[in-house]
Amino acid sequence: MAGGQVGKAFNTSRTAMVLASKWGHGAIVEALIQAGADIDKAANYGGTAVIAASQEGHAAIVEALIQAGADVNKANNNGATALMIASSNGHGAIVEALLQAGADADKASTDSVTALMAASQEGHGAIVEALIQAGADVDKAANNGATALMIASHVGHSAIVKLLLDAGATK
Repeated sequence: MAGGQVGKAFNTSRTAMVLASKWGHGAIVEALIQAGADIDKAANYGGTAVIAASQEGHAAIVEALIQAGADVNKANNNGATALMIASSNGHGAIVEALLQAGADADKASTDSVTALMAASQEGHGAIVEALIQAGADVDKAANNGATALMIASHVGHSAIVKLLLDAGATK
């Protein structure tokens, strides 16, 4: 790719890396990594390649990006990280990979929602367990005062309520 610009973006500022990651094109992601593409360059909405792959459930691509040094704690313009998005979407293998790579289990979005709150809302028990094991604060509250326990109680996820209570949730 002599003289090429592998980090060039089109009008939404989505780079080839973000697009390939979103659509699950692992061989292209690997080629772009080898060509020196900026793996953390964000689109205009703040989404990076690791966020895009985490949202769509492309675990192998997330792993490749982590191995290439992707910033697993970088957030989009709403403050959502790859961990929050993977937790909300039920992508357990990606949650585990991100946690092992140092993702902050308590990082919150702009409205103070955490990965634990997102997983609790959506009923993803195994992910709730993984986040608790990673040290997520079970009593952390969002800007509106809601905690993971309140959210799980509101939507009727009794198994998650039990997990949170067993982990010491009190709010």
